[in-house]
Amino acid sequence: MHRLHLFFIPVFLLITTLAAIDSRAQTTLRWQHPFPQGNMLMSIAAAPDGSFIVTGRSGTVLRSEDDGATWANTMFGLTDNVISASVTHADGFWCVADNGILLHSRDGGLFWDDLQSITAQGLNGVARTGAETIIACGDGGTIIRSTNGGRDWEQVFSGVSGILNDIAFVNDRKGFVVGEAGTLLETGDGGATWSSVRITPPEDLFAIAFADASSGWICGTKGSIYHTVNGGFRWDRQQSGSSRHLNDITPLSGSEAWAVGDGGTMLHTTNSGAEWRALPVLLPESVIEGIASNGRVLLAAGEFGHILRSTDGGAQWMVINGTTRKSANWTSFATARDGWCFGQDGMILHTTDGGAHWREETPALGNSLYGGKAVSPDEAWTVGEFGVILHTADGGATWTQQENTFTNILLAVDFATADIGWAVGELGMILKTTNGGASWTKQESGTQDYLFGVQAVSEQHVVIAGDAGLVLTTFNGGASWQPQATPTGVTLYWPRFVSDAEGWIVGEVGTVLHTTDAGASWSMQDPGTETALYVIDGAHRNALWVIGDGGTVLRSTNAGADWQPVYARTNYDLFGLDFIDERHGWISGDYATVLTWKDDASTSVDHPDAAALNPLIRGVYPNPLSRNATLRIDLHSQSAPISLHVYDVLGRLVTDLSGRSAALVGRDGTLRFSASRLRGAGRYYIVARHDGRIETRMVIVQ
Repeated sequence: MHRLHLFFIPVFLLITTLAAIDSRAQTTLRWQHPFPQGNMLMSIAAAPDGSFIVTGRSGTVLRSEDDGATWANTMFGLTDNVISASVTHADGFWCVADNGILLHSRDGGLFWDDLQSITAQGLNGVARTGAETIIACGDGGTIIRSTNGGRDWEQVFSGVSGILNDIAFVNDRKGFVVGEAGTLLETGDGGATWSSVRITPPEDLFAIAFADASSGWICGTKGSIYHTVNGGFRWDRQQSGSSRHLNDITPLSGSEAWAVGDGGTMLHTTNSGAEWRALPVLLPESVIEGIASNGRVLLAAGEFGHILRSTDGGAQWMVINGTTRKSANWTSFATARDGWCFGQDGMILHTTDGGAHWREETPALGNSLYGGKAVSPDEAWTVGEFGVILHTADGGATWTQQENTFTNILLAVDFATADIGWAVGELGMILKTTNGGASWTKQESGTQDYLFGVQAVSEQHVVIAGDAGLVLTTFNGGASWQPQATPTGVTLYWPRFVSDAEGWIVGEVGTVLHTTDAGASWSMQDPGTETALYVIDGAHRNALWVIGDGGTVLRSTNAGADWQPVYARTNYDLFGLDFIDERHGWISGDYATVLTWKDDASTSVDHPDAAALNPLIRGVYPNPLSRNATLRIDLHSQSAPISLHVYDVLGRLVTDLSGRSAALVGRDGTLRFSASRLRGAGRYYIVARHDGRIETRMVIVQ
């Protein structure tokens, strides 16, 4: 047995103790929207003290101490789906999960032990009978049993090979298991042996529960409900009035029970099932997987992390986290507090407090949005279907459509300044604005391929990623675009340059490309996955992040030489990524998912290349250039002169520009000189030295 890496947030301190929790456990991605999380919830159980435990996909275990009004995540590090939870005594919970995982809490769900299992089959139900006997059922006809409180386990012969979904006991010795194809198993000896009873017709059965030693219910596919009044000796089919799959059933007494299922179905009976009344559907597109009561409130939980709550016996219900679940295709932050998410059907989410709260600003237009850029707390752009370009200049209070005569889908947008930006999309579309979007003009890309991602490294240097390994680059603000040779033919989605020369691009089948010469050559890096990777971002070369399909999150602290997976808390596809510095970042994805990373302990001092945040050389333009062109070297302000030299590929000094750079001390500026002073066509290296720092930029003369 080993202790999982877990943490618990007292509910009444949930908002005020996040920083303290980081120090108790570890820095990790956390849910911000929907809150408390958005994974599918699979079960719910109430403890004698009135607390609730909810379990779900991707290792989700939530606990509430206040009748379900607020929730805290008490599980960290588990990625398996937690299928079911059961209360076994006053302070004890058992949970079962995929891959034979058994979880046990002795303190009401605050901390969890991961017990060594004897099966790799997924476990779907668990129950306690007697003082020390715990029995779990699962896939492949699996039944396992412990008679000493979970210290040791044995496999029990079930006589079936199908999926077993749930287990319930009438008393210490008599119990039942239900499963697919009408499977109903019975034990009379505390689970040591089982015999088949079966239900006809052979419908899949999902849940079983007893109100007392006599009265119990079973529910399953196509609205099926079965009832017993004699402890399971006989089961009679009841008319539920629903054709939806029913996933859970909870008796409150021998006469009253609730059943929940697909399509937001909620059924209620107060006469032992003689009649079942369907409630108005609150979540028509959601599957409800579990329902429970602690005697004061009723709670139901299901798809997209939805939790429903009733405080009046079920007469009225409210969804406590009923915010939008549309896909959040992109996220962009202007500051650590101000940011937006853009997505499906025109969804726009906006935060002004770093994501603690999100409000919806979705305009009436309805076009799905795929990219966006925030340049200040007040000003942002987003692009999407039918060539739509939306702009706000008042912090999202209003969004106006900017004129675009083309209807190509736009997939990405980026701005070098508040005035100069580019948007790209289908059929090789490239649009540029030099006046903040008041007007957009088409630039010739030379391709009909889809263009998925764009980064404006500067006003002159822009990089685009697209279909079939395509990388387009301009060093003259888009007056001309040149394709670059890449070692792959897969779709590339997003570029990220940390300097004028060094950058990365990610794409399909786990592709990560790296360049240190502005794309003159690209090399492959190994991220350790073949999953589609959609976005790469980072504050500098030693603080890189990548996201992709299936909740993939990767992190590199050595310029991509090695990539480490990050616990994402979800397996939803992730599409948007923005780190404003190495300590603060946001990720967005399917079902309005927004995750945040906050690392208050990390500082740039820990990174040898942290100076990349404030480079000596801001850019070199144009690049490549002809022998008759004038080379521009943009330099950052420094307190002392920058030593600036140009070398050829053999390391021979070509020219010393240190004297000219001295005139720029104390201010940003541009140094210009004619390429005719170089030694003909080829590659040259501009080397800047200042205060122990050395930076190199390559320039190509054609």
